[in-house]
Amino acid sequence: MRIVTLSTGLLVLALCSCASDPPAREDARSVHVPMEIVKRSPVLTVRIDDVDIRLQLDTGSGTTLTLYPEILDKLEVVPSGEVSESIGMEGVVMKNPVYVITRAELGTAVYEDLQIRQDGHTAEHRTDTIAYRGTYGRVGRGLFEDGKLIIDYPNESLTVIPPNAPSDEQAACRGIELPLLSEKESLGLVTRVQTDIGDVYSVWDTGAPGNIMVKHTTDAAGLGLKARDKFETKTFTINGYEFGPVRMNVWDVPLPPDLHTLLGYWFFSDKIVCVDFPRNSIFVRLQNDS
Repeated sequence: MRIVTLSTGLLVLALCSCASDPPAREDARSVHVPMEIVKRSPVLTVRIDDVDIRLQLDTGSGTTLTLYPEILDKLEVVPSGEVSESIGMEGVVMKNPVYVITRAELGTAVYEDLQIRQDGHTAEHRTDTIAYRGTYGRVGRGLFEDGKLIIDYPNESLTVIPPNAPSDEQAACRGIELPLLSEKESLGLVTRVQTDIGDVYSVWDTGAPGNIMVKHTTDAAGLGLKARDKFETKTFTINGYEFGPVRMNVWDVPLPPDLHTLLGYWFFSDKIVCVDFPRNSIFVRLQNDS
């Protein structure tokens, strides 16, 4: 089995999930865990083999867990014999061995017989990330895609709602409904957005340190912007709801041509976002909404 993802430096956009079935889990109630915002990134603590590991929450990644070799060397992990591939910012293909762990814990949520992968970034990149954010890899959306996930930046918390949780807990996933595009699911959590320069496809990506507009999008609009320039769209309408104005940084990264923007920290920072994977929708509440 070959798994392909697209890695863009500090963020990872997954083009395929790492496992065909959701990871096995023992719980039937919602799990609430602290989520620390560090350097504009959400950070969780996952316990593996009695080792607490700080990992970045990255909804742009379709894998379950991606761990640095520095941590894998300390764990009892079993190679699966599979290899995933990632494409770095410069378009370089990275090969990532896949492993199996018997048990991972996120708060009181327990995941068993979990496929994870080794991070393929350079040792220099990993060292910089450990020093900058104190994280040793990422938690991808593949860990949660059988249920619902409430991402609450304002209150620095994460809620995992399994599919068999009671109805009152299921109802906590609420707000403005924004349907995800099933035809774009290979690119991640994608919504269509109306902007000042026309309709674009946007990925909801907690791995992004800000909102990012890909340079090929601004080039196609004839804006003449350079990498790292700023761009603001006054209109940012999703499913009839206006979220604008929205500011973005222009990045020159090798994303697919039909992917235009990444919604990261700036978009999540004042919202409570619930990803309802079975319903294929995102629900959004502003911080002060009841």
